[in-house]
Formats: sequence, C-alpha cells, structure tokens
Amino acid sequence: MEVTTASVSVYGSSLEDYEDEDLSEDEDEDLSDGHHIEYNILGVLSHARSLKLVAPLREALFEGCLLTCPVFNNLKCLVFGDWCMDFDLYPLRCVLKQSPILEELCVELREKECEYCKEKAPPFSYSYGEILPFKCHRLKTVKIKCGERDERFIALVKLFFKISVCIEKFDLDRW
Repeated sequence: MEVTTASVSVYGSSLEDYEDEDLSEDEDEDLSDGHHIEYNILGVLSHARSLKLVAPLREALFEGCLLTCPVFNNLKCLVFGDWCMDFDLYPLRCVLKQSPILEELCVELREKECEYCKEKAPPFSYSYGEILPFKCHRLKTVKIKCGERDERFIALVKLFFKISVCIEKFDLDRW
C-alpha cells in the first residue's frame, strides 16, 4: 500500500523556549545530530503525492533526514512549516530540488523568527557541499502564510524567483 497523502506535525517545545539562554553544546547536538534518529522519515514518505511537514524551528526529526534526502517522484503538493527557514532555507531548498514534479507549495510560518537558527549552520550542509543550482519546472502555485510583521517571506520570494520557471499563482496570506 503506497502513501498518497501524508501529514507530519511535530510540535512540543521549540527553540522559542531557549531564546533567552544559550544552548549547551550537548543540547545543540541533540537538536541537529541525525544519529539520534533511528529511521529516515522522509524516506518513508517519499512516495506521497501530497505531503505536509510542519515542525518548529530546528526540528531534529527532519534535519537528520536531509543527509540522505530521497527523491519525491510523485510529490505534487507540499506544505512546509517553520523549520524550512533554517540555515539559509537549506531544508526547503533540499526538498524542492528532490521534487521534480512539484506543482503546489505552501509555507506556513507560525513562530517568530529565531536568530539562533539563522546563524547556526548545520554541520551536514557544509560537509556534503552546497546545494547546486536547480529549477522547479512544474511549480505553478506558491502560497506563503505568515504574521503581519513577519518579514521572512522576502527570503522565500527571492528563492522562488531564482528556482521557478513559471509561477502562475502567488499568494501571501498575512494574519
């Protein structure tokens, strides 16, 4: 039985809880070390046609999977949460590059921007090299949902202009 629609929501504590204090090296490793993950959840979901991955910033469950990000050959609709904004949009760029027939993308930004997450690069993005330039030839619809004062959408718009061949519909939904 193939998965056609999947939704993974990982919410509990987030880095917002740590904002005013520094994370120790051990805590930081726990947040980003893929060795703490016993399976690759993205690999399990790689055959889905529609996928929703919503998690707070710095979500180790998903981050560890980026080391061996599978190709999403059937994926046409993707919804991403805050964690895709980390490390210069590395998680988002990684999954988009591996989604050759993606047509619809929605990014839901629920949490406020985390300065620690922006500045702290994951060891894997550099040890495996930067993501080479790519195009999303079939991406037609993009929707960004964010707070009224959230300016992270600017980074997303810049990325979409860089990678998209022809976006037919672009929505910015601010609350």
